[in-house]
Amino acid sequence: MALLFFVAAIVFYSTFIRKEFADIQKLRGEQAAKNQVLAEQQNAVTQIKALLQQYGGIAQLQETLSSALPQGEDLANVFSQFNAIAANNKVSIQSINIEAAPIRTPPDSLVQGYGVLKFSLRVAGSYEAFKSFIQALETNIRVLDVKGIRLESMVAPSQRTILSIFTYSLVVEAYYQTK
Repeated sequence: MALLFFVAAIVFYSTFIRKEFADIQKLRGEQAAKNQVLAEQQNAVTQIKALLQQYGGIAQLQETLSSALPQGEDLANVFSQFNAIAANNKVSIQSINIEAAPIRTPPDSLVQGYGVLKFSLRVAGSYEAFKSFIQALETNIRVLDVKGIRLESMVAPSQRTILSIFTYSLVVEAYYQTK
């Protein structure tokens, strides 16, 4: 009789309890996934609130973003920044050429396209001054990418000796939001 109860318990367990236990494990997994998504969304909302508080609201945030990635080309501002950076780092700008690249539109429809201005600059200065100039370009508020640099030594015409001042040709890309 004890053997019969033992066999009946095994059959009952394998028929009903194991199936329900698998369903419970599946539901626990779904619940854990939903809890993780909820935690990530709450974290995102918290970060956005902190960002808005840091910048004093959406208007201040938009103003800060417009300084880094302005609406439109804003060429006068770019020229002003180049001149100020060059003057602060004791580098002289000899020439600037501009080429407008086609508007780039990301595949995500939520993000608007952006424009690229390609500047070809020719500057002169010492190596240390040029290094400081490049570092200042990298940390400038406007988003700029230095795409290429070429170095040329300068020779004094009367003495035919190499000077410690070099000429640098560089390509810099500046980005802007399309209107």
